[in-house]
Amino acid sequence: MKIDRIQFFRIDAPTKTFQEVDGFGAGDGAQFFQATLGENLPAKTKVKWLWYIHNPRNSSLDAQIFEYAAEVPETKILNSRMELMTGWPIGPYKGELYIDDKIATTFTYDVAGEALKVIETTLHSDNEGALGAVLDAFPPTQHVQHFRVRLNGIVPANATLTWVFNALETEGGNDIEIFRLETPPDGLVDIITTSLSLQTDFPKGKYRADFAVNGKLLTQIAYVVA
Repeated sequence: MKIDRIQFFRIDAPTKTFQEVDGFGAGDGAQFFQATLGENLPAKTKVKWLWYIHNPRNSSLDAQIFEYAAEVPETKILNSRMELMTGWPIGPYKGELYIDDKIATTFTYDVAGEALKVIETTLHSDNEGALGAVLDAFPPTQHVQHFRVRLNGIVPANATLTWVFNALETEGGNDIEIFRLETPPDGLVDIITTSLSLQTDFPKGKYRADFAVNGKLLTQIAYVVA
């Protein structure tokens, strides 16, 4: 089945009308898609749309985020939409359109917006392995330290999150990298948490936790064990 064109639309807030676009903004709650075919599809044709957060360097790392499937009446125009009211992750996306379980076309587009940044960081006590109360500093006897960062947008599902923990001036030594962790996010989230554990008491002193997304440093959390 020949696909003549794929079009993207957003709702223009002031006029409440559809506006054709080349890509979307992070604040566009709904994304609309229209495929125009070269000829009519028979009634009850099975149609499926798939969307991914796209990794242009390695498509095997694409993360599927949405699926829509339906049987359509006789038509040559196929419409679909997906919606995320918390804000779209910034970056490249890919869509696939299937007709009767056969791929008809693949398309890509970008979501643009304000660069990802950290807007809040907190330290937490340990509550049986989960985040407990917010702390100003960790006591040496807290053997599991919890860290939480809140971002201004959703982290792409195929992102790499990096935490690096450093002992700056401590009873156990100075300027030492004590732990490094690289991990994907747990779904489409704007709050990231991690923990650092030690079977014995933590040495007293000054520490720093560095947090990066895809190799870009977003924040450095200075904290003390006292």
